[in-house]
Amino acid sequence: MINIMSINKHRFKSFLFSYLPMKYITNMISSILWQYSNIRVNLEDKYSYYYDKNSYFRSGINSIYSIKEYFSKKLFNIATQPEENIWNNFITIVEKNNEHNYIESYEILDNIVSNENQYIDNIQNTNKFLNDAQNKNYSCILSKYNDTYYVRNSSIVLDKKDFFKNSNVNIISAVYSHPKMNETIDFDISNDMLYCHNQLFNAAFVYHCLKYNNKPFVFDKKYNIEIMDSNVEIMNIKYNEFLDVQVDKLIVKKM
Repeated sequence: MINIMSINKHRFKSFLFSYLPMKYITNMISSILWQYSNIRVNLEDKYSYYYDKNSYFRSGINSIYSIKEYFSKKLFNIATQPEENIWNNFITIVEKNNEHNYIESYEILDNIVSNENQYIDNIQNTNKFLNDAQNKNYSCILSKYNDTYYVRNSSIVLDKKDFFKNSNVNIISAVYSHPKMNETIDFDISNDMLYCHNQLFNAAFVYHCLKYNNKPFVFDKKYNIEIMDSNVEIMNIKYNEFLDVQVDKLIVKKM
């Protein structure tokens, strides 16, 4: 059954790309999404009462939203993070014949973790994934707890009081460049990732940022990332390096 569904989906996509101009498809989908957004805004503004009180009405609107998200992601291969508030993402790069394959696996924790202590205990359990990694540059864990991100390429045991400690430094800009690319790519690094002891921009995290940027890119060992922080310090991060987040500064370190 799964194979049949997969074949049918492939045939549908082949039909679209074979018989309809790509520009027409893009404009059509964009128009549908734009119209949907306007309708949803108007419904929320004018009919919020029905949305909150009527379960059938709410279910219908949510179904439309789910369908829109599904086609956006599947048809155009758009990478997005889960909508849940608490999760772990185990990220690995596999290098073979000078090609880099990106592998990730999400673990949703909303129904398992209900407070900070439980989240910290769960994070400590992920150390095995990091310890077992053959190449620390090609593995990392990206974890989210509400509005806080935990990013590591090596295991660490922290006191609970240090776990949610903000850095006093922010990233103003992070720009990815590669000799084979004519244009650079800007990474939007949220302040929610700037917590002490986080380790950003090893190769696995860089690939993650590129994938979720949803723009064409070239990735190999020749990339460079230029960082400017809120202290107006300029740093360059290359392959086999990462950014260590500390209380009053950001430090580029070797893997």
